[in-house]
Amino acid sequence: GGRVDDRLSLVSETPWATVEVLLPKKKINPVSVWPLVIVPESLEINGRRARASLEEKLPRRARSLDGLDSAALIVLWLAAECATGKQFDSSPWKPYLQSLPSEPPCGWYIASSEDALCNALFKQQVFDENHSIFRQETERAQQYVQLVSQGLFNDYAHFFSIQSPDLIAWALGIVSSRSMGGDANSARLVPLLDLINHNVSSRPFTSFDAAGVNAIERFDSTNTNAIQQAALSLDGDDWALYPPPFHLAPGDEITANYLHDSDYTILDWWIQTGFCPNEFLSSPRSSAS
Repeated sequence: GGRVDDRLSLVSETPWATVEVLLPKKKINPVSVWPLVIVPESLEINGRRARASLEEKLPRRARSLDGLDSAALIVLWLAAECATGKQFDSSPWKPYLQSLPSEPPCGWYIASSEDALCNALFKQQVFDENHSIFRQETERAQQYVQLVSQGLFNDYAHFFSIQSPDLIAWALGIVSSRSMGGDANSARLVPLLDLINHNVSSRPFTSFDAAGVNAIERFDSTNTNAIQQAALSLDGDDWALYPPPFHLAPGDEITANYLHDSDYTILDWWIQTGFCPNEFLSSPRSSAS
């Protein structure tokens, strides 16, 4: 089952953010071997689960879902769930849906304002050298999103009461900026963990096998026996986040290392998430090309 460390609380507004974040209520030391958050696979929104939900509402005469990858299935599922109205009263996923932003942070969604692009690039001191590339690729991404959204709308909107391709574009932005899994065929949304922001000094998200090998390999921990024992109680498909390798004081934000095992370039980060990690200033992966 799922678990949230009882030293954590969910706060909807902080001095630095107006969205929900996880904050510790008590001091947390870095030697703890138990995850701060565990999200069971049963709460993961993946392609298989999205497809099953969609097929319940899809008449036999409708266009098949067979040609859609996991990411597209989740996009269509999310749009269908939200098509019932802003309060999502009929959806069992109502609490999660209400936590999603009305404007996804990915670059192609927010870049209608030149200021958004300038701010993201100026913070990384790469505006002069990369501005034209970023602008061109952002426009290409916007065209692609429009094409995909209109295509899904034309094929499926009638069956799921989706009123506009804009809703599908919004869902695509949510999946683009918040999904885990690495690519379109393994994409999945993991509630609660997708509220957590990036910090390269924190631990990465992880899932477990029965022996806890994944945890040991990812953390290079000297306390491997304790991690193995802690991981024995977790299912192999569960997602979890361990405490960072530094002390957390009450009110500190809970973060995760998004760069672990990532091959994103600085352009990928902008397009997908709307921000460019500071670490790319000195990273060989910082090229926009």
